[in-house]
Amino acid sequence: MIDAAASWLLDASAATNQTLRSLGLLIGLPALSWGATKALLSAEGRDDLWARMARTAESPERALALHDALLGPAPGAARLAAVALLVSLPPLLATLLGFAHLVPEFATSLLTMPEARPYYLRQFLTEGLFTVFAVNYASLSLAASLRARAARSGIWPLLLADMAVRVGLFAAVIAFVYFVSSQVFGSFGGDGTTALRTVGPTLRAALEFDNVSAAYFYAAALPGLPLFLAAALDLSARLPWLGAALRAAFFYLPLRKDPILAGAVVIGAFFALLSALASLAYGAL
Repeated sequence: MIDAAASWLLDASAATNQTLRSLGLLIGLPALSWGATKALLSAEGRDDLWARMARTAESPERALALHDALLGPAPGAARLAAVALLVSLPPLLATLLGFAHLVPEFATSLLTMPEARPYYLRQFLTEGLFTVFAVNYASLSLAASLRARAARSGIWPLLLADMAVRVGLFAAVIAFVYFVSSQVFGSFGGDGTTALRTVGPTLRAALEFDNVSAAYFYAAALPGLPLFLAAALDLSARLPWLGAALRAAFFYLPLRKDPILAGAVVIGAFFALLSALASLAYGAL
């Protein structure tokens, strides 16, 4: 009993530490984006982008306008698959480039070790593209089925369901890919049990950007960003004090007329929330 209690405390401590570290995304992304607007955009481009972002943030419906336009009123399986592929590839390429920038050893091995490229290509197609596509397909299907109900009851329940699907299905598909890889390609010594035991530690390390699975996790997360923004706007309308606090933050902090920094704050908050939930879930694996 004492051993079980000690084990539970260690697991809880590890999950708490990972959750706290994930909140660094809320600070890290804006810090990396500091000054980017002035360096990359003209004054006219800055004002135009800020105006577009302001219009998008006027209401939950505007935040989800592109999302709803892509899906349509009653999307079939083929349309869902096409949209899922469309929203999977750009985030996947962006997060892989980000991972290569943060972990130069990854890019170096890819460029200087030709014998490793087939492995990286297989990993990209299976653990990367297949996993991200499967997660987005399931999330889009959920959104299409619950969108009308969310308009009546609020978007936050749909956001929480979407996050649960993204976190849970990502782990499930990774486990499936690892097991199949062990049986088909001889990965993990050809041992399916070893492959499944690797899933938990791999996912926990991915949340801290310690392996390339991090790029796949955050690529699977990014398409949920419009829903997060819409949920925040919806909740702000339902809770006036929250809306006032958010408006004050964007007015008094150095975010006004800085669209890249403001976008980084929103993305950082979204990643921090999703990463914290994933830390708690993956801590049990």
